[in-house]
Amino acid sequence: MIRSILASAPSLAFGIVLLATMVLQAAPVCPENGKCKYYSIYTSPISYLWKTAEGFESIPDSAIKGAFFYTYAPNDTLILNPCSKDYATGKTTCDNSETLSHPTAKVVADSTKGFFYTKASSHYPAENLPLGMAVEANGKPTIFRYYTFYVANLEFSYQNEEGERVVVSPETLISLPVDSSLSVDVRAVIPVGPDSGLTDTTINKYAFYLEPVRGAENLVFTTPAGDTTDRVILEKGVGHFSVRSTSAVSGAQFTASGLVNPSDSSFFVHSTFPGNLTFENPNLPKLDSAFIYDADGDGIGDSIIAYFSGKTDSVSWDSIFYNWPNGGSLKQFAGEYNQNASSTIMELMNVKTSLSKDSGKGDLKVYVTSKLSGSSAPLSSPIVDRIGPVIQKVALISGAGGADDTLVVDFNKDLDTAFEKGAALQLANGDKVFVKAVAKDGNRWTFTVESGTVAVGDSLSLVRGLGDVGLVAADGNVPGFNLPAKVTNSGRVYFSNENNGFFDTDADGKMDSVSVGFENPISEEDLENFRLQFFWKDSAGNVLIIQPETKDLTLSKDGKVVSYKLTEEEIAKVQPNLTSIDNEDEYGYAALENISDVNGDTVSLYQYLQMNDRMAPVITSTFLSPESKNKNSPDKLTLRFSEPVNVSAMTNPNFIGFVVGGDTVYFDFSLADWNDSCTQVSLRLGSEVSLLSRANPNDSLFINPEAKVSDLNGNAVSANTKTTNIVGDPRVLMETVSLVGVDRVALSADGSIFTERFFPAGTSAEKEMGKSLGVMLDVAFATIFDDSTGESLDLEKVGLRWTMDIYTNMGTFVASGSGKVRCDDPGFEGNCFENAKRLYLRWNLLSHDGRKAGVGAYLVQFYVKVYGKKHSFTYDKIFKWGVHGGKHGLTLED
Repeated sequence: MIRSILASAPSLAFGIVLLATMVLQAAPVCPENGKCKYYSIYTSPISYLWKTAEGFESIPDSAIKGAFFYTYAPNDTLILNPCSKDYATGKTTCDNSETLSHPTAKVVADSTKGFFYTKASSHYPAENLPLGMAVEANGKPTIFRYYTFYVANLEFSYQNEEGERVVVSPETLISLPVDSSLSVDVRAVIPVGPDSGLTDTTINKYAFYLEPVRGAENLVFTTPAGDTTDRVILEKGVGHFSVRSTSAVSGAQFTASGLVNPSDSSFFVHSTFPGNLTFENPNLPKLDSAFIYDADGDGIGDSIIAYFSGKTDSVSWDSIFYNWPNGGSLKQFAGEYNQNASSTIMELMNVKTSLSKDSGKGDLKVYVTSKLSGSSAPLSSPIVDRIGPVIQKVALISGAGGADDTLVVDFNKDLDTAFEKGAALQLANGDKVFVKAVAKDGNRWTFTVESGTVAVGDSLSLVRGLGDVGLVAADGNVPGFNLPAKVTNSGRVYFSNENNGFFDTDADGKMDSVSVGFENPISEEDLENFRLQFFWKDSAGNVLIIQPETKDLTLSKDGKVVSYKLTEEEIAKVQPNLTSIDNEDEYGYAALENISDVNGDTVSLYQYLQMNDRMAPVITSTFLSPESKNKNSPDKLTLRFSEPVNVSAMTNPNFIGFVVGGDTVYFDFSLADWNDSCTQVSLRLGSEVSLLSRANPNDSLFINPEAKVSDLNGNAVSANTKTTNIVGDPRVLMETVSLVGVDRVALSADGSIFTERFFPAGTSAEKEMGKSLGVMLDVAFATIFDDSTGESLDLEKVGLRWTMDIYTNMGTFVASGSGKVRCDDPGFEGNCFENAKRLYLRWNLLSHDGRKAGVGAYLVQFYVKVYGKKHSFTYDKIFKWGVHGGKHGLTLED
């Protein structure tokens, strides 16, 4: 049963409307009525200009034949090519190799009608680009046209049972059974001008890539023929595809992106599905909502309550996963849970979580199996925070001379700043404490309290039941049961401080310096009484204890920050690519021993300090899967980061830069596909770019610091980010010709059947390929995983093997050849990495028994294997060749 809720009318069929984000946000206002023209960026209209004598009306009949004048086009977005018209045939011919200059270019009108013809175009959307003429280069122009070039919007629709075309609004809810398909019609729509709303037929044979967003990875797109695809092709502005899901998913979304921006390889159109698309298993229940609570009052979530509906009585509850409080990777719940009699409410007890680094977020996923059909699926829901505020730490600063005391309180989460004063705290005996908030900084607040009301050693908790007049969390949660916190003396207790941190100053992915902050300034004499230890991880994953000498510590000018830069020996021990603190109980903290003299006795106070991650993420690995066959298909580059990236905080889609020939090149990666934990991203590279001109293994890339790539703590990549080499599969490019002539008299029956020939990289082999049959190879040996990296390189164990089998079009065997080319062969001058070459494998038109090939059609099965010391990759392809007679074919003289 398919269920839907449509904004327009209910129906059993469904449709989707996606309107691309318009480059032209609103219809442009025409500067002069009657002079505005609207065209797609994929069209090139031809206009003509003319000059009239002074005092004559500027109309075509008054044009001066053979007159000199200047074209006027102040915006260089408007590309102008000169044209000429044959009035006898009506044909207009344009010179695309010549472009008129901006803002003016001197031209001459034809001698027949006095017109100068020009073709106008634009690579980018733009509005009201003027085109006109002027008598002088700096003279006042006469405007003939205002051009607006647009990019089409996308409209996705369907036909209902009555045959009516229906569109869907963002409020539409669409519900389908798992494995059922939703058929979608796609139309490119003209967004502006008098033809607004009509089909843009200039969008012809353009691909729009379909991409599920995170959480909807089970969506599958198919062509009208039922083949799996990742794109929809629009022909004359119209296309079709279907979408289905292999498992239950709620609120699924996907994007449609296409029309490449030539400046940065981004897409002009990038739209997100606006409706709510749900695929349900009719035999399984739904997970409606989930909430997390703090049962034991320590400020950390430990109980999750989930609410279900549907067929809860006919399923088995297989496994449960959650990722509170910081999102990211899911972990399995291994504790106990309770359910009510109808199994519509589930409570997970003793859930293991931690304090959130920011506002808590996460998801609950419950895997179930139907006892009726045996079908299985995960049920998922976001987890809603129901954790109230709890005091984590509190320190007392005694007032001088009877002045009010000060309480510095750390809470488990940020508080609502509406609170000013009131009896919001209480002592262990139940006495209320009236406090006044004097500083509000997220989860750390400073209160004043009447002197003597609170003493060191007392315990404080939040008063319950005050509602909005008490202390309330910023997310609206009020205090529930909360454990009291012991009041400490601030004189020698150092809280978590914003200046407590681990740093990676050279952005190489290894922690190399630390600092500790103090609320009040300390002196060099105080520093002499400190012993600091920092706990991190070594290269083997064990705890690394760093114990700096006091003389190596640096005290800031204001006396509030102590810092230490690790020695080279210590840095060598630090675990690489560790830029986050995942388990504060294991590493990522500091210890402070404060030694003091009290009445002649030496007293040592030893305490642990909470530290902050101040390190930005780095790229830990790269892998390029290059396209070797289809020039219109992009390469896939996978990057892995040292920690989760805050994708939503990125300000620029050009977040990866490439070093190409010493120059820096950026690309738009609006279609970046991140995994659930945001530690890995897959990118498409080089669509519409020549295969020979794309990035290859061993090229370099880096994180663009302008894109604000940061971790979940806000640590952004700095300007000194390092470059990283690209590793991946080799790219193997094959070229051939389909038909050549052969001079049978000139063929030698004594020659070799096949010939290997080397050409310098980047040189043209058209002459060779134009008179013979064979396969031209470009092989990027650069990296075959770790085969070609390291200090020593075994060139003898890197190379390629090829095999070529030739048959007539009737299947009769003609000839077969094979060969092996090593990286250290003479053709590569001893090193294929340093001396890249093009390899031409030529068939000399001879059969296996030496007979000369005849005129006709041939089928060729070609196989190549690129190998290294540890890994290899294979490619195969079938070519169709034709041979005809002639005196200009293969002679084997070369």
